[in-house]
Order: sequence, then C-alpha cells, then structure tokens
Amino acid sequence: MTYRERTRRRYAGYAAAIAICMPLLSNAEAGAISPSHCAADEVTYFSCQIKGSKKVASLCGPSIIRGFDPGAGLEYRYGRPSSIELTLPSFEGTRPVDFFRGEHLNPHGESTVVDSVLFTVGEVSYGITVREGRNKFIGVWKVDRRKHEEWPCAGNAVFDNLLDLVLKLPMR
Repeated sequence: MTYRERTRRRYAGYAAAIAICMPLLSNAEAGAISPSHCAADEVTYFSCQIKGSKKVASLCGPSIIRGFDPGAGLEYRYGRPSSIELTLPSFEGTRPVDFFRGEHLNPHGESTVVDSVLFTVGEVSYGITVREGRNKFIGVWKVDRRKHEEWPCAGNAVFDNLLDLVLKLPMR
C-alpha cells in the first residue's frame, strides 16, 4: 500500500468519526447552553439560566401547532434544575388562559420589539420578557408594591416559540 493510499484511509476514518460525533457534540452543547424545566413532550416557549445564579426560568406547555388550547397545560417553572421552587399557576381551578396574558409591542418603530408573557399572583406581577433592539433585555421580572426586580438571562436563552404563544394568549 502506498503512502497516498494509507493517508486516504486514515483521513476517511477521521471523517467517519467526526460525522458520527458531531450530532452528539451539538446536542451536548445545546443542553449546556439552554437548561430547561420542560419535559420532552412539552414545548419550551422560554427557558434560560438566570445570570449569576444556578436557577432556571422556563415556560412550558403544549404545542400551539397541534390545536393549542391556551386553557390547558401552560406552566411557568422556576428554580434549580434539580428542584423547582415555583410553579405557576399553582392553585386549583385556575386555567392558564385566565392566568397568562400576552404582550407584543413595537414601541420605537422597527428598532425595538418587545414580547412578554405576564401573570399575576395576588398583588405580585411576574413577566417573561424578550426585548430586542434598543435597551435589549431577555429575562424575567417581578413587581410588587415595594420594588421592581429584573433577572436577565445568562448565555443563550430559548425563546424561538415565544412570539407564536404571545399572539395566541389574550392580550394585556
């Protein structure tokens, strides 16, 4: 066997190994970048790790493509990946369609777009917001009588399906 033939075989083996491993690497990276509380059979409408924390905020629910009923299955989950501290809505008889509101704004012309899912528990308002353009913010927030708190996402957040959900929810 010539040197050229040996080299071709060696590189063909490398190429095969790379082709086999690339999907595994991509999936591992995706998991590391975007932790989520959503189950495999749910759509992740929003998920991110909170900056400076190990906590994750996720909005999970059924697919809107398959006849989405906003009154069933949509949940906000917050906490460490191993233990969810807060699940909303958390009270019996509350339908998510009565709990969650959508908001789609373009307040400064084409340069800024804001998509939010809003919900209230007692006197505390919560929100998931993706604001792109001027004053970019991707994260979650909470407002009560005393203060307004914002927690931006660290790294890459998952929100590819958020706009579709926002437009299906009752508007604020």
